[in-house]
Amino acid sequence: MKVADHWFARERVDDRITRLWEPHVARVFQCNIWHVRGRDGDMLIDSGMGGVSLTQWVPLVTERAVQDRQTHACRGHP
Repeated sequence: MKVADHWFARERVDDRITRLWEPHVARVFQCNIWHVRGRDGDMLIDSGMGGVSLTQWVPLVTERAVQDRQTHACRGHP
């Protein structure tokens, strides 16, 4: 089994909202990734640290058109 197979964890908040996160990322650097289902399309709020492709490993975010919104950005040290 590859780490990427379980890179993202998720919990369904309600019928329209799912919270995803990356359990293999140090807790201090983890972010909540919110997938919100809308009437005409979906919204993804934040997208994780980028260790693996969110769209490749989480089919939920590729079922319909998705608008992506970032609330913050992390920058590594040089």
